[in-house]
Amino acid sequence: RICLEHFSPDGRHLSLTYGALAAQSSAFAHALVSLGVKPGDRVALLLPQCFETVIAHLAIYKMGAIALPLALLFGAEALEYRLSNAGATVVVTNAFGLSRLAPIRARLDGLRHVVSIDPADAPVRSFATLVEQHPDSFDIVASGPDDPALMIYTSGTTGRAKGVLLSIRGMLWISAACWAPIGELTDKDVVLSPLPLFHSYGLNLSVLGVLAVGASEHIMERFSPQQALDLLQTGKYSVMPGV
Repeated sequence: RICLEHFSPDGRHLSLTYGALAAQSSAFAHALVSLGVKPGDRVALLLPQCFETVIAHLAIYKMGAIALPLALLFGAEALEYRLSNAGATVVVTNAFGLSRLAPIRARLDGLRHVVSIDPADAPVRSFATLVEQHPDSFDIVASGPDDPALMIYTSGTTGRAKGVLLSIRGMLWISAACWAPIGELTDKDVVLSPLPLFHSYGLNLSVLGVLAVGASEHIMERFSPQQALDLLQTGKYSVMPGV
C-alpha cells in the first residue's frame, strides 16, 4: 500500500509503500547504530519535505535516539545555537543544508557525523549508501513509548528558544484524541500536506498521524497556492491541513 507520494525537484512522481518505509527506516536505524549513535543521543534533521525526513524519523525512534527537527532556513546563529544547545551528534541534511552548516561546523564540538541525502564529498556520509549497506534484517526497538523521542524548540518569542522533550506516546495522543476521532482521519484518506515537517503540527499529523491510521499522503515540497489548487482539482485528496 502506498503511504507517501512526492514530486521530485525535476518533476518526477515518486511513491513509497508502507513496506519500503518499514525496511528503509530499519536499515537506517542500523546505520545510525553503526555510526556510534546511542539511545538518548540527539540526531538533527535539517531536511526539506521529502521521504527521507519520514524515514529518518522512524529510524531514530526505532534505535532509541532523539530526533531534533530543524528548519532549513534558520540563520547561522539560530542553527548553531540549537545544534550546540541540544548536543547533536549527527546531522542528516541535503546539499543546501551542507552550505548552512559549513560556516559553523568547526564550532560544533559534539557533532561527529554529517549524512547527506544528496551527493557529497567525504567525510560527509551518503544517506542512500548507508541504507544499502544495512539491509533490513530486524527492527531495533531500543526504547519505550514514554521515553524521549523528539526535541522540538520553542519559537523563542519570550527569551532564548528552549528544547522541549516529547515522547512518542505524547505525540500519538494527539492523533488518538483529535485527528482520528474528531478529524475522522482513517486509512481511507489521502492527505495533501504542505505542512513543514520540522514543526509539531506537521509531525503530529503529516508524519505520525497519517502512519498511525494507515492513510496515504502527498508531501508538498512547499506550500504553493496554484499547485495545491491543481492537485485538489484531481479529486484524489480528502484532507488538506493548513494554517
